[in-house]
Amino acid sequence: MTADSWIVDSLGVGRIRFAEAEASRRRLWRTLGANPYRGDAVRAQVPDTRLRFVAGGMGLRVIDQLIDGNPEGLRIATADAFRLARVLDVPETPVEAAEALVRLGCFGVLGDRGADVRRMLQTRDWELPTASADWGERVWATVLDLWLRLLRQNGWDDFDAVQSGVANIRSAQRDFEPSYLNEAEERMD
Repeated sequence: MTADSWIVDSLGVGRIRFAEAEASRRRLWRTLGANPYRGDAVRAQVPDTRLRFVAGGMGLRVIDQLIDGNPEGLRIATADAFRLARVLDVPETPVEAAEALVRLGCFGVLGDRGADVRRMLQTRDWELPTASADWGERVWATVLDLWLRLLRQNGWDDFDAVQSGVANIRSAQRDFEPSYLNEAEERMD
């Protein structure tokens, strides 16, 4: 972590270090398959909201580094954001969970943690509404599914599924997109 970012200064180095220590603690306990927060220790549990706040700030730091165009600063910022965000629970709904996983995967890949991203995604299943009747939802779900498969890289099955997903959306586009665009235009009027 570098101290040259106004976001780091705003969050406070102490708060960031505390969040990093808690994230490390959680990764360790998950690896060991134990729950450190039992009985009296429940009172000592750090709420997710504290970690989410710092992780969100570190996500803003990534954007700041993208704007600055500093590759090394971007790598450091994304690695820091990945270390914090990966211990947080993903949302319940499939699309929101996929969005969070894609964001996390991008942080990991840009932060040179691609192997961690692949390992994380290989332990998760996702069911996205890629056959939804709502064209907008169908396209977005398919795009998320394709990105997750590209990030996971679970052999040729994922690459074949990406190719198939692109072909399916392309062929369905002729049937569904004209009415979707007409409805969107009517809503604007």
